[in-house]
Amino acid sequence: MKRFFLLGGVATMLLTGCKRENSTPMPVGLVITAQDKAQAITSRQVDIVAIEVPQSLVKDVLLEFLATPSSEKAMTQLPYRFEYDSQNRLSHIASGINEFWNLKATDDRATLSYDGTIKEYKLNSNGFGDQATVSKEGKSSEINYLYKNGYWIAAHSTEGDLISRVFSPEGNLLKWEVMNHDGFGNYTATYGYTNIPNTIRQEVNRWEAPHF
Repeated sequence: MKRFFLLGGVATMLLTGCKRENSTPMPVGLVITAQDKAQAITSRQVDIVAIEVPQSLVKDVLLEFLATPSSEKAMTQLPYRFEYDSQNRLSHIASGINEFWNLKATDDRATLSYDGTIKEYKLNSNGFGDQATVSKEGKSSEINYLYKNGYWIAAHSTEGDLISRVFSPEGNLLKWEVMNHDGFGNYTATYGYTNIPNTIRQEVNRWEAPHF
């Protein structure tokens, strides 16, 4: 009986050893993969030693644009109003009488609401958001942020998305990229600069809101 058992075990081993290898790789947790990539991006970022530029707090902006490309007279105006808290942190953005961006912050927590999205931040000792829980349309996800020399370099989410930002040693943003969990870029922006002094240090994101 023992011999039969041993032979059966050997046969099982041979069958297992001859089994055709599965070419499909084992699934890897998206959060771990994105986290590793975010940490690698952060470690590659050169040290940033930038001269601090005093912020000029924007209070009102009047955006004007043509309603139709063929008309020179049909102008549309969009007024924006900005409010700040006692620590000069941006707290409200409104267009006309409609407020669409709101931030409430304490020493270790912050809540940001905009466009039906709510972000609950955990702040570190420097006041930077280490982690955020994002809620929208009944769904929730989590984002983790990584910094170097006080600059936000990378972020990764539980959905597998990866955000990376590359800065020059002087602190100028050179590149901003958003990639999904498959490694394909959803959004890439590169930046160039003039030698005109920048007293606002707020990047231009899109023409509808050129200052936040």
